[in-house]
Amino acid sequence: MEEAQQLLQELEDAGKIILSGPQVVTDSQRSAAEMIFMRFRKTYMPYTICLYIFDHSKDNYVLFEVVGTLRDAILRDWTLLSKDQKTELRQYLFQFMMRERTTIELYVRKRILQVIAIMIKRGSVEDNGHERELILDEVEKLILNGEEEEQIIGCSFILALMQEYSTTVKSADVGLTWESHYSAKKAFEARDLKRIFIICTRAINEVQNNPQFSVSSSYVINVLEHLLNISESVLVWGFISTNMPRYLIGMFEGIYNSENSPTLKLGSEWKDIITNPSTIDIYFNIYWKVRDISHIAYYGLNCLVQLSSINGNIWADTNERMKYMQNYIEYFIKLVSTVRILDRESIGISTIVKRIISGFTPSSFNQFSHDLVDRFLENVTHLTCRFAEGATAEGNIHHDDQMFFEAFNNILRPWASIIVNSNQSIFQEDICKKSSFVIFDTYLKCHLSPPKGTKVSDSKFNELDEPDRIANKEQLQYLGIFGRQVPEHTLDLLVTLIESQIKELRSIIEHIHCSGSSNWSESVQKKIDDIHEDIHWMFLIAGHVITVDSEGEPSMIPSEIMHYSIRKSEKVNIEVSLKFLVHQMLVMDTPGSEEAVDDVIKLVSIAFNLCEVENRLIEAKMESLCSPLLSGTIVWFLHVFSQTYLMPNETYYSELSMPLLQAFGQHTEAASWVLNYLLNKVERNIRSPLFTDMDLINDTIGLLISLVEIRHKAEVVINCEGFWKLFQLQDQIPEVQIVPEAKEGLYKAFSLAADAFIEEDKQNEYWMRVITPTVDKFKKIVMDENFKKLYNADDIRLEIMDILHKCIGLASGAVINTTPTIFSILHPTLNEFSGLIGLYHNYQSIVHLIIQLFVEFSKKMLCFLRLEESEQFYTSCFQMVDMYARYNLNRVSLDSDAEEQCSEDLYIFLELLTHVMSKEVLDLSSDGRTPTGKTPGDVCVYGLQIILPLMTIDLLKFPTLCLQYYKVS
Repeated sequence: MEEAQQLLQELEDAGKIILSGPQVVTDSQRSAAEMIFMRFRKTYMPYTICLYIFDHSKDNYVLFEVVGTLRDAILRDWTLLSKDQKTELRQYLFQFMMRERTTIELYVRKRILQVIAIMIKRGSVEDNGHERELILDEVEKLILNGEEEEQIIGCSFILALMQEYSTTVKSADVGLTWESHYSAKKAFEARDLKRIFIICTRAINEVQNNPQFSVSSSYVINVLEHLLNISESVLVWGFISTNMPRYLIGMFEGIYNSENSPTLKLGSEWKDIITNPSTIDIYFNIYWKVRDISHIAYYGLNCLVQLSSINGNIWADTNERMKYMQNYIEYFIKLVSTVRILDRESIGISTIVKRIISGFTPSSFNQFSHDLVDRFLENVTHLTCRFAEGATAEGNIHHDDQMFFEAFNNILRPWASIIVNSNQSIFQEDICKKSSFVIFDTYLKCHLSPPKGTKVSDSKFNELDEPDRIANKEQLQYLGIFGRQVPEHTLDLLVTLIESQIKELRSIIEHIHCSGSSNWSESVQKKIDDIHEDIHWMFLIAGHVITVDSEGEPSMIPSEIMHYSIRKSEKVNIEVSLKFLVHQMLVMDTPGSEEAVDDVIKLVSIAFNLCEVENRLIEAKMESLCSPLLSGTIVWFLHVFSQTYLMPNETYYSELSMPLLQAFGQHTEAASWVLNYLLNKVERNIRSPLFTDMDLINDTIGLLISLVEIRHKAEVVINCEGFWKLFQLQDQIPEVQIVPEAKEGLYKAFSLAADAFIEEDKQNEYWMRVITPTVDKFKKIVMDENFKKLYNADDIRLEIMDILHKCIGLASGAVINTTPTIFSILHPTLNEFSGLIGLYHNYQSIVHLIIQLFVEFSKKMLCFLRLEESEQFYTSCFQMVDMYARYNLNRVSLDSDAEEQCSEDLYIFLELLTHVMSKEVLDLSSDGRTPTGKTPGDVCVYGLQIILPLMTIDLLKFPTLCLQYYKVS
């Protein structure tokens, strides 16, 4: 006993040292104290001394460490302990915890419960769960009949037990094989999980039915938190098939332990408790009572989410499932129709809606009553509007946790299914249109400034924020679906609102112009900014209504818009519509045009009108009244419009609207005029003082490329005056004033347009105008006898970079018909550029562009090159890699951004190797000969030999580089 007392004193003293601050004890004292506990953990058969410490110590830290020592010893000595010893030890721990429940800290209690749970799980493998069943009998009595502390201990024990059984792949520290872990879990699922759920459900019901129930009671809050935590753990339990491989089970365990738990799949043995109407009643009622207490409401809402989408063998009878869901939906409607949903519960509520709708086929919904479905849709509509308003409010205050934003995106997804099936199921078309009407108007109102909307002006600007078009892409796509359900309302509303804002903008501009002042008040500037922002949002919405995002597929006019235009065409005057378009007219300036002009033509004309307003402001030196944001959005709108409506492939459509066909169809004068206007718009944008905004630059180049990437459009483009004006920019605007992205985009468009020349001599003449001047200029520079002396001069470097940007653009626009010509002209320069790496190895921007040029060759042209041309390109790659390695292996740089620059170079190097290797998979050349020289594999192996020594652990911390590296290797 003296030894035990001495050891206890030693442990308590060591514990005090460890818990003391650094100003009280030294590092050596702390290390010595830690060594005392480490030696104690290694004690052989420490059970007697551990029990002595339990009986005589009140130090919680010491007790915590002793429990840990006991756990390790039990796992280590399990096979050496007799059954009676194990039972006695487990009972002692449980009795100790019950006896000292008011004195020991929570963290000690949890560790004791963990040890008991481990012992029960370990023993269940040997006794088939008999001891576990007896323990649960005792715990059930504690939870249902015990005092507050006893109920909490009972709940904590169940949570500890479930934690041990729920982890199969990760639980490798209890001395069992994986197969034994898995078998124990399946036995626990089959025998005790349902029982635990019934115990908790019954306990929750008793708590809420207690006459003294009050959410202000700490006892009630504490007990409910534990009970709902257990219920949630049961409902998110990962029921895994016995035939599933181990690695997949591990993956599913991770999914089930995440916040977004998959739908619950239950067996038929759960039918009695789940289908009992009182179960749904209990969980909805308790959530109703605790929803204002966030840490408890979280568990309650998760229970409701899981109960909304139960699948599996439990539903052998479809009628039972429909009856269950009807009861659930009734309670759900009652909840959401009587409370204002809070931000923290919005994601859960939206998930319930999504699971209800996605969990049933249209024919299944037909089994519900019309009244129930109608009320459900009305409430979903209300929730959608509520989340839209909340998402906008979060954006205005720059809230970090954008819960309403996520909930809004979540609840929008099932609407696509509702609308698509509105003609086939109980979702009535009229109700869907009414909902679309309300949701569209609410979203629009949220993004307009007062008095037309409710948006709060955002005075903060964060350049890291994504553009609205990107950040709200999913929302805008779904809003387009809503808008196309009621085009007669949405298109007319957008036209009216945009024109009213233009009218207000005109008034302000005229007032400023008449005053002759270049300074105006902040209130006037704020009003101008609000108008620009409003028009920006309305054109974003309009673009998503009249077009559908069709990346990778031909862009087609949405059927809803086509049918609406056909229905309205009887009242449309084609002549007036064309005049309206060509003269950029507005409805408010043209009496009688409301019915005489197609709504799509109205929107395009308004966009053209705003372009003209911008031009006049720039000419009047009033560009400060312009908005790069709005200008970029207008260009984006014209881009998506031209992709879909301008010169469409008429064979894709079973019926066509005559107004749209006359205004934008192939072989019409109006379409040629529109095409030329758009080309002029590109040219004016490049000249514009606003052309420093990167979003505007990208949108403008995107518009230009969309006009030439389709061959039948390009055939018209090359005959437009506006296209040839773009050539003149090179002579009229100094090269330094055109940003690199614009240069590359222009020359990509020039390269794409070459495919439109059918006659070979015409195409050769075109190439002489496009490529030859650039190549000749490059040759003149590098062949100058003073080049090696002057290469470092700023003007020479800028000219080299300008040529590289143009060559990159030309290579990126190559197609199968133009590749031979482009390669034959540009390939000789590749070797010259490789040599320049030696001269400009200290100028990272030039080296980067040279490698990027090789990447564009491999990405766009290599698959079309014949054998001889491919081998020529491989040789050039070898030469470039050699030159790069010569000046970069063992290179030391003191630049602060040297590592980032190196990562960029290596990334595009790896991209080059990836595209070179793709030649082995995708070879569209027609010769089919066997290579005799260098192969793609040779290039890749050689390239990797050079790159691997440059690749460090620190560089692999760059995510994009790491991904590309493992993609190649």
